[in-house]
This record gives sequence, structure tokens and C-alpha cells, in this order.
Amino acid sequence: MLGCMLGVPEPTAALLVAAGGRSPFVGKKEDVIDAQKKFCDWSDALASARALMAWEEKVRTKGEAAAKAWAVDQLLSASLLQGLSRDKGHLLRDMQRAGLMRLVRGAEEDAAALLETRGELEESLDELDQEDDLVLKGKAQVSATSSSDPGSDAVMASVLCCACPANLALRSKPGASNFKIANYGTAVISPASVNSSARAGNQGDKNGSSSWWLYGDLQSSGGRSYLQGTTRLEEWQVGLFGGLKFKESFNAGKGTCMQLDGWLEVGGRMKATNELLLELRKDIRHAFTWQALFALRGSSDSRSRAGAQRSAALLRAAIKMLSGQQPDPADTELAKMVLPEASSAD
Repeated sequence: MLGCMLGVPEPTAALLVAAGGRSPFVGKKEDVIDAQKKFCDWSDALASARALMAWEEKVRTKGEAAAKAWAVDQLLSASLLQGLSRDKGHLLRDMQRAGLMRLVRGAEEDAAALLETRGELEESLDELDQEDDLVLKGKAQVSATSSSDPGSDAVMASVLCCACPANLALRSKPGASNFKIANYGTAVISPASVNSSARAGNQGDKNGSSSWWLYGDLQSSGGRSYLQGTTRLEEWQVGLFGGLKFKESFNAGKGTCMQLDGWLEVGGRMKATNELLLELRKDIRHAFTWQALFALRGSSDSRSRAGAQRSAALLRAAIKMLSGQQPDPADTELAKMVLPEASSAD
């Protein structure tokens, strides 16, 4: 849902299937890590997602044979990429059917307005299934995914944090290789991760100074716990999107304003920072509510449409500013939108 609100449904689908599936990289561990870093040196999931989208582009523009040869050069498995592409197509189709694509430029109009009879609906679903088959062959994409923008680093890391909010790891101290995690004490980054050389000061870890990390899975071996599928996070991403459970918890001594999942105390040194952080968390909850209402009610509900548009614009502008970029002027204007009055039915 967040990826649709931020205008990057296709990169989001690629990222989610890559994060939840088997890595498409194959070969010796050291060689695989080097191959992954060509696509992303701070996130295993994003490296796989970018490799998937690059392979799909090769298939579309050069053909399957050329794409397979390219995959071999990049230490990628064409069969694994094909499976991820299939899953990505299914996810995009489900997003479209659920009404989550309505705010995305180029997305189809509300299905309820276009499909007035059950027969038309079934015919439309058959067409979508045929499109899935074409995706597998690299000939076409789901029609609603007109955007090929891979998304900014800040946006994609935010999407992944929102998708796995409980999988947070905090470096025990600057330069250390151990990370605090919920319920398991401490863990280290897996040697198979692009971030495995974090302590040695690889570029993805800013010379070992990054404190916050996201992981896809946790495995134990030889009495140690290893973080698999790691992604470096910025502090503001943890504050806005981290934690499956959240509650306000002010601690003036620590400078924190919230507790995440019962173990992480998060906040800023200044009172104004904490107030802004809590307000943005509230805005994010409202954004998901408006998006869900718009998906359910459709384009005919002007209030839910306006609410979804305004909240999505606010999120895009906030992420831009927090990542040190200038927000789109159109988003800043949309964020000021006054919602229509609620009808008696609401």
C-alpha cells in the first residue's frame, strides 16, 4: 500500500517478492556478494529487486536469449528470476484488483465503473491471467504498471521497513559487529550479506557508523544468531515506519518519545523533534486509512479520493525532505488540500 501511495508500485512489487523469495544470485559466496554490490551495496533485498527489474528490461528489449546470457555474466539464475517475475506479476495484479492502483498515474479507472456485469468482470479477470502468462515470457507487463522508475533509495528503504516493521536490529555500540534484536539478545550480520563487511567499513555502512538495520530472516548456527537479508536504515525511517507495536512513551532523560515492540526507545533530543515525529506517525496511520477507504469506495467517493491524495502527497513530501531533497511543488500544494464535507452516508 505504501509503495502505491508513493507512486512506485512496480519497484515495490519487485522489492517485496525479492525480500520474501530466494536470492537469484548464484555462485561462490565472495563472488555473489561482489555481484550483488553492483546493484546495491547496502541492501540484499534491493540488490535482488534491481537485478530482477534489469533482467526484465533485458528480456523486453533484447530478447530471452540475450537476457539469459546477461544473467550468467551477472551470476544470476534466469529460472529464479523468472519465478520472481511471475510472483511480481501476481502481486501487481492483486494490488490492481484491490483498488490500490487508483492513485498511480496511468492506472486503470475504478473497476466498478468499468465492469458493470458479472460476465464483464470474469472476462476482465481472464485477460489479467493472460497478461500474467505474457509477463513470464517477458513480452508484457500488467497494464497498470506504467512506471519503470526504480524509486529512490529513501523511498525503497521506507517501503521495506513498513513491510517488515518488527525486524529491526540496533548496533550495540559504534563499530561493533553485534546487533540488538527483539527477544533474541544479539546477532551478527550473515557472511552472505552485502553488509557482511560492515565492520571493515564498506560504503554501504558508512565506515561502521550506521546504527539501524532491517533483516529479512534470523538463523542460528553454532550458538550464534545471524541476520539474513539485511538493509541499512536511517534513523527517521525507524521512527516513522518501524515497530509492529507502537505507544507513546516520553523519557526526558533519554530524549525519547515512543516505544516500539516493547523494547526500542525512539526519539530526538529536542521536544519539537519528538512532537513532529509523533505527528508524522499519526499522519501515516491516517494515510493508510484514507487509502483503504478509497480502495473500497472507489472514485465516486470524492472525500475518500481527496483524503487519499492529500495524505499520499504529504508522505511523499515528508520523505523527500527527510532524505535531504526538495519535495515536488505539486505534492506540497496537494498536502494543503481541504477535504470536502462528509456526506450523511459517511
